[in-house]
Amino acid sequence: MNKNVKTCIGDMPMILQRELFANSVRVSQMRKIFDEVVYEWGDNANFAFNPMVKYSEIFIRPRVLYMIEVLRQLAMVSPDKGTVAVVDHDLLPFIERAWN
Repeated sequence: MNKNVKTCIGDMPMILQRELFANSVRVSQMRKIFDEVVYEWGDNANFAFNPMVKYSEIFIRPRVLYMIEVLRQLAMVSPDKGTVAVVDHDLLPFIERAWN
């Protein structure tokens, strides 16, 4: 491993994700999402249904905004070295849209 490469793990902590989720969703909204998941996965056997993508504003957006800020801070700390980001492929489109 190259000793000159600095590494940073910049994902949002799960406890913070859960706290933000709990503070942004009403119980009735969560019940609706849960019922939809049960219907799609159970009754329809639609295992391709992903509630995190369908409700990305609730599930994914806070995490993406957090990671973008980490990337911005890294870019400002070492602008001449560049930054390599390894991210979940499901998050990449959201990161690209939010970055612009």
